[in-house]
Amino acid sequence: MKAAELIFVPSPGASYLFSTIEFANRLIHQDDRILITILSMKWLSSNSSDGYTKSLAASQPDRIQIINLPQVDPPSLDFSNEKSSEFEKTDPEHLIPGFANPVPSCVLPTFVFDKHGCYTAFVKFAERFKDAKGIMINTFAELKPYPLDSLSNGQNPPLYPVGPVIHLNALPYPELDLSQRDKVMRWLDDQP
Repeated sequence: MKAAELIFVPSPGASYLFSTIEFANRLIHQDDRILITILSMKWLSSNSSDGYTKSLAASQPDRIQIINLPQVDPPSLDFSNEKSSEFEKTDPEHLIPGFANPVPSCVLPTFVFDKHGCYTAFVKFAERFKDAKGIMINTFAELKPYPLDSLSNGQNPPLYPVGPVIHLNALPYPELDLSQRDKVMRWLDDQP
């Protein structure tokens, strides 16, 4: 049997890494030929996620390898010579696709409109989606049918809703106030 190696590169952030590890665990139990390498990127230091990540990494099966890449600062992107379609925050005609009801772009956070920073980076990132052979999304079709349908238009790579991918047996974060958590859980349980 020939082994297949998959390489996952989750977005920086503890929650992305945790759900990627959980998905990898589920995937290797489906086929003995699958080997998975997870490249863990970190842009900001977080003691709670560092400890949690180390404990997760130590408990992984042999067929899952987690490589912690050195911490780097987010890249400074210079797209000043490139043209991209820009829109203004007040442009009522520009609607965000993927919602059942029209949502104007003016509800987006202001950093999205900074053409010398985030806006152009988001556009460039989105343009690269078309290079993928498929995109895995941590959701399920019954939860978000409209966005999934609107993005499955033949112009984008296939979407694979693989969720919900959560680690139910996860250890709590060290700084989590368990009394506050219990209070919230009691309140939720008391709701009709």
